[in-house]
Amino acid sequence: FDWFEPPPEERVAAAVALLTQLGDLQELRRFPLHPRLARVLLDARGASEAIEICVKLAGGTPAEVQELRVIARRNLGAKYRQHVDDATLRRALLAGYPDRLAIRRPPGSPRLLLASGTGATLAREIDDGKGEFLVVLDISGDLVRMAVPIEREWLRPTIREVVQVDDRVVERSMYGAIVLHEQTIERVAPPKAVRKTLPGPATITLPSGRSAKLDYRDDGSVVAAAKLQELFGLAETPRIGPRHTPITFELLAPNGRPVQVTRDLRSFWDNIYPLVRKELRARYPKHPWPEDPWKATPTHRTKRK
Repeated sequence: FDWFEPPPEERVAAAVALLTQLGDLQELRRFPLHPRLARVLLDARGASEAIEICVKLAGGTPAEVQELRVIARRNLGAKYRQHVDDATLRRALLAGYPDRLAIRRPPGSPRLLLASGTGATLAREIDDGKGEFLVVLDISGDLVRMAVPIEREWLRPTIREVVQVDDRVVERSMYGAIVLHEQTIERVAPPKAVRKTLPGPATITLPSGRSAKLDYRDDGSVVAAAKLQELFGLAETPRIGPRHTPITFELLAPNGRPVQVTRDLRSFWDNIYPLVRKELRARYPKHPWPEDPWKATPTHRTKRK
């Protein structure tokens, strides 16, 4: 059918990708829930613990908890379980939110990197500092309000790649943007001239005119953190060093929290920025949020009164 107002193509693609990850749509349709929550309930065999979480995430009422119990018993039959253990419940939540896996970066920090490449921060009231991996269940902007820990051994790589990092050839197993495992499979001796220039410059000049510190990480990536307003109009990701390493930008909201981690600025401005603008401009009205970031002047300043 024709859309009255077509949604952005990237949203349609993301929705299709998520439904593919969630699995059998005919199974999911047996429950009057968002497909994510239906997958949680199926994998948790209709357990009361899962029902209560699903209703909470859906913004439902206590009466709906009982209604969903009845539906689960009827639809699951012999597979129904009144209760499941904690590990089964957490696995079920991961099955429903496979794209919301996150890793603390650095370990123990409230700052997260999601599998999508987006940055986020745990709300102080829910952060106990435990767990390397989490699955994010409730997020508003870049603030995570509900999450549960996930065990590393439960994770299966979605990407395997072989890349050169400085003088090493490494094999990586990744879950989206998250590196699960990395091992050196070969060492490459760089020329003397190259060896002398590593790791590279300490800072990079941003389009706003300010300098940002470059963080040379053990995985070979080079990261710069900057408020996204300082990069307006920048399409090509800068590359540095003898290996022309692309800089990974942590794009920050006005509060200093990352809203996106990316090497592809062009895609960010075209696809992600409109969503970020919609979410944050009301919260930070003193900062510029132009409709067209390509024509805007990069700045580290707030709007003039």
